[in-house]
Amino acid sequence: MCLVALCSTAADAQPVSATASVSGTIVDATGAAVRGVEVLVLGARLSVFSGERGEFKFSSVAAGAHRIVTRRAGYRADTTDFEFAPGDTVALWLEMKRIAVMLDEVEVTDTYESPRLRGFEQRRLHSIGGRFVTPADIKAQSPTETSDLLRRVMGVRLADSMHVLIPVSNRGDKIVRVGTQLMSVPCVMRIGLNGFITDPNFSMNLISPMDIHGIEIYNGPASIPPEFNRTAADLYCGLIMIWTRSGS
Repeated sequence: MCLVALCSTAADAQPVSATASVSGTIVDATGAAVRGVEVLVLGARLSVFSGERGEFKFSSVAAGAHRIVTRRAGYRADTTDFEFAPGDTVALWLEMKRIAVMLDEVEVTDTYESPRLRGFEQRRLHSIGGRFVTPADIKAQSPTETSDLLRRVMGVRLADSMHVLIPVSNRGDKIVRVGTQLMSVPCVMRIGLNGFITDPNFSMNLISPMDIHGIEIYNGPASIPPEFNRTAADLYCGLIMIWTRSGS
């Protein structure tokens, strides 16, 4: 992987943001865009998937040293360390290498449940206040997109934001301060993936519903398990945590 461009956008006369904007493009060895690559910023606990043109973006990453991981089935996972300065706009060009592995025929006589999916099942059995979409629910619904799995969940409605479906809590609008003014805005729920809180601009429909093991839905901070409450500062409107079959 290589870093293509790194430039500061903060003017001398303006205060410098304590965060950096990070975007990039993911390609294969031929230069063709690779869609559906999970990009994680480990130090910031952020995660997104690359889009149709291999593009991805983190609108706000805390300045400092971070480790970026890229992974997708059929490609070699890669890890690279970067350091972002306050106010920087960073453009990355990342290359994924395909893995071609021939495996002997294997007869499966038992099933394996990873620790992270075991945690999902334990919370499903003992949670108070959470709602869960299970593998059986996904199979029964045969969804076309991941957002289809949330259409029947009480307390959640889907809203279109620049052609991206976002989950909005029915608990009411959220009051935010813009400059000196207080404004009422829709209460957009945060989306998590495999234990990580994703970027606010993340589109859940970048994930194939057939790759999903289950989904946890929490409509407010009081019902969110402690292990998720520590991963993001703003979970007032609730959290939707998606668990895929593969992933660490």
